[in-house]
Amino acid sequence: MIIVSAAKPSFGAVIAIAIAMSVPAVAEEGTVEAFSSLEANGLIYPTGPKETTFVGVLSGVLYVTDETGSMDVGLITCPVMVAIDTEDGSQVADGKCVIVTPDSERVYAEFKCSGDYLEGCNGDFTLKGGTGDKENISGGGPIQINTAFMDIVAVPGSVVEETVVGLAVWPELTYKLP
Repeated sequence: MIIVSAAKPSFGAVIAIAIAMSVPAVAEEGTVEAFSSLEANGLIYPTGPKETTFVGVLSGVLYVTDETGSMDVGLITCPVMVAIDTEDGSQVADGKCVIVTPDSERVYAEFKCSGDYLEGCNGDFTLKGGTGDKENISGGGPIQINTAFMDIVAVPGSVVEETVVGLAVWPELTYKLP
């Protein structure tokens, strides 16, 4: 006959487990470089005597490189609105984004930028939380978006369906995971 007895853990083992459970996890933080080739689908509306507004969705593959040179990818989708002054060519844009990571978690973000039509839009990108391990992610950094709109100044007063291609660059995107 085999007798199995459950050994009681030692007092030292109990203390070690209690300490390990009470010590908060070490926060992860860092800075990465990122870029994405984007495609935007949407509509261009005349929204004022000297203003045209693009309403659409930017989407593409997001490439992220950390300080070790390791590259990761995700998918980024951003509903956006871009107001363009048809007289001086200035533009302002804002968008809300969702990034789907390789492990199917989501990171939420938003951006605001300004610039000149057909030249680019520079501004701030802010991480606003996520799902799973990314639930409390925070951080952000500068963003530059360059797009290739058609010459919409030539079509005031009409609604135009437009596909736009472009590139977004995050030269120093910081993040913190508590």
